Amino acid sequence: MADVFETTGALRARPWFGHTFGIAGALFALWLRFQIGDGLVDCPFITFFPFVVLTAFLGGTGPGVLCAILSGLASWYFFVPPYNSFALEWQSGFIAMAFYSALGSTAGTGISNATSDRFTGPTEASRRRGVAADQSSDPPLVVSDTPGGSG
Repeated sequence: MADVFETTGALRARPWFGHTFGIAGALFALWLRFQIGDGLVDCPFITFFPFVVLTAFLGGTGPGVLCAILSGLASWYFFVPPYNSFALEWQSGFIAMAFYSALGSTAGTGISNATSDRFTGPTEASRRRGVAADQSSDPPLVVSDTPGGSG
């Protein structure tokens, strides 16, 4: 079986694909959620999470965040009481949106960072974090045979 990272590498190399997939995924998840109807009244975000994660995997952080924001706004407006409004009922609405925000951002950025590290390798990933992979903060140890250490 081919490695999923290598198989999807060509898609990941095209920035426009991630954004397009994120927008299409959010719209498809919204359509799917409407088709399911009242079967998921207590789960307003359930159809959106897979597309946020998949978009972050295929497109990276930017498209993943775009999909998460679009999905969150659509869920909030249509499926979080009071319906068809951006108002929130105290406690239940605020808890639902906080849960979605925390889980969506963690999943989206986590998946994106994991796939980014997979493709750039540990040296590039470490460089982006500001740490050289082959250097430590300790000065090098110098060994000398002459008294006084020079020589």
